[in-house]
Amino acid sequence: MSHTLVFSYGDKRVISRGSGAEAVRSIKNLEAFFQDAEEKLGLPPGSYDFYDTFGKISTPADLQRALTNAGSDECIIEVREHLHFIRIRGLEVDNARLTARLDALEVALRETEQRSDMKLE
Repeated sequence: MSHTLVFSYGDKRVISRGSGAEAVRSIKNLEAFFQDAEEKLGLPPGSYDFYDTFGKISTPADLQRALTNAGSDECIIEVREHLHFIRIRGLEVDNARLTARLDALEVALRETEQRSDMKLE
């Protein structure tokens, strides 16, 4: 039975590198499985965990369980990002928004200064 490994992360569904025999090879090399998820989803190492319908996947035996219990050709592996990384990502977005706002205010202030200088001359 040939399975396709699919990473499910939020709204994204990404097919893992290879299927069938390559999926079985990933079981033996869990680190390559993690790296594949990091590359495809753009996640930093150690910022997430894998889950299937039966629980967390942290060992090759867990991944084998997920493949064995997959009822169709797709073995869906849920990727859950750690809460503190979700919060950091939110802070990065807020920081970028505030930086853009500050830049716009500085431009407006410079323009106001230039207009004031022109009126004084």
